[in-house]
This record gives sequence, C-alpha cells and structure tokens, in this order.
Amino acid sequence: MITTVCLNPALDKTYTLQKLAPGHVHRIESVHTEPGGKGINVAKVIHALHTPVLAVGFSGGAAGRTLQHQLKIRGIDHRMVSTAGETRCCLNLLEAGNRQTELLEPGPRVTASDLERLQQLLDSLALPNSWFVFSGSLPKGAAPETYQKLITRIQQKGARAVVDVSGAPLKHAIAAVPYAVKMNEEELLDWWSCPVSPEKYPDILSRLNHQGIPLAIVTLGESGAWAAYRNTVYRVWPPVVPAVNPVGSGDAFTAGLTVSLQRQESVEQALRLATACACSNACAPVAGFIQQSEVEGWVSKVRVVIRSPSGKDR
Repeated sequence: MITTVCLNPALDKTYTLQKLAPGHVHRIESVHTEPGGKGINVAKVIHALHTPVLAVGFSGGAAGRTLQHQLKIRGIDHRMVSTAGETRCCLNLLEAGNRQTELLEPGPRVTASDLERLQQLLDSLALPNSWFVFSGSLPKGAAPETYQKLITRIQQKGARAVVDVSGAPLKHAIAAVPYAVKMNEEELLDWWSCPVSPEKYPDILSRLNHQGIPLAIVTLGESGAWAAYRNTVYRVWPPVVPAVNPVGSGDAFTAGLTVSLQRQESVEQALRLATACACSNACAPVAGFIQQSEVEGWVSKVRVVIRSPSGKDR
C-alpha cells in the first residue's frame, strides 16, 4: 500500500472555450470535473498502475463531499480528516490551441486540532517498509515545518517518504531526510537560493545524497531529468510524444517512481516507469490520467544513462 498525503486537495474543473478574452462574457463549450491537488493526482496514477493506494488529507464542505464522491466512483480508497472550511476549487481554462489559464483557490484554514488528527491517522498507517508520498501545497494554518514533522514521525516507524513539494516546505522537508526528493527546475533553483547553470544540477543532487537522501531528482519537462541515487548520477531522456496538456505530468512522474520503488525495482527501472507515466499524462487532456498501454509502450523507449566521473554519459 502506498499512502499519498495531500493536505490541500481540490476539486478541479476544466473549462474548454475557443478564446479567453478578459472583460467579456464567455460561453463554455464543455466542463470536466476531477478530484485534484498534487497528492490526489499521484493517487490517481498509482491506482491506474494497479497498485493499492490510499489518499489522505483534509476535506470540508460541499466541495469536500464532492471530492470524496469523485474518488469513490473511481475506486480510489481515501481517508479524509474533516475541516470546518470548504475544500478549494481550481479552474483550468483551456483554449483552442491548448493555451491554459489556471485559477487556484487558496483552500480552507486548518486548525491545530485538524493537524493532530491527521498526525494520528498517519501514525496508524506508518508500518515498516510502507511508502508515503508527500506532495502539494500546505493549507492555511499549517506551518512551513508541517511536512518535516510528518515525515520524521512516519520514518521513525520504519516507513519511507517520497517528497514533491516546493518553497519553504521543501526546505524543511529536506531537513527530515526523506528517502526521495523530486523537484522541477524552478523548485530546485528556489531551494538552492542562488543562480546555477544546468550543468551543476548533478552536483547539487549528489549533495543531497551526501546529506543522507538516497534518491534526488530534478525533472526538466520534455528534456527529461537528472537523478542522483546513492552517489551515482543518471541522465534521463524521454521519447518524443504528442503532448496535449503537461499539467500533472510531474505528479505522474512521482507516482510511477514510487510504484517502482515499492516493487523494489532498480533505480533505472523506476526512472523509466516514472518518465513513461509523465509522458502519458502529458498526452491526456486532464491531470492525473494515464493509459496503461501507452506507459507499457514507452517504458522501453526511455533512455537512462549513467554519468561517468568525467561528466560524460556512458
């Protein structure tokens, strides 16, 4: 069982229209509603990979009830801690030509009591060698150290944490020394806090290995990824695919990575599955969606090479 921790889930709505013209009335061509938030997207992809998953987080109000109903009809197990505030709704305005505009609500404020109930839930789920994914933004009322505290507690019980967060929460999560950290370029540069060229990414990831984090990854969109695993550096090259909507591809990458790690596959296999999942998500119109047949076909087309001490691929 993989547990995904999504503290600020959302009800995602995608509106399709011909062209967005600010200041004018628009008639929407179609509406698609999905349970969302990074941790929820991760759970959807893990479920699509036929791997047991449990989505955990906060839920409140009518939107929260709809979110849980949407998870139920998709067959995704979930245990949500109820909050007084309303679960947020996020809008994605998708124009002809695939240009997107996202409107993201901030979400409800959680209390110390809400956080304590969540901690107790995670304590009950944390077993030796179980896997947890911590991803997404923190809700109002949750301190930047929240992920660090949660990760520390579950790892003390023998569980393993995969982290995909950003900003100040990322800095604190890294201090908890999780098993794996996945960042995109923007998140890595923000965490590093000073200008750095892409050629230095492998060295930065290797430093995380030296700090005790076995696996560190920076994804580069359609250019693939760099990864450092126990002081060995890998360059990942994805196949060329007919991408439609890249939103959620990072979540799909995290999902595929965690599934492969849980299966105790090699890091090369984990990077291939993660990348194939990201590619499949990019070819779908909504986030957190993959096609098993696509993933299976693209895994073998993902190129993973080891970087030699000289800096060249081999």
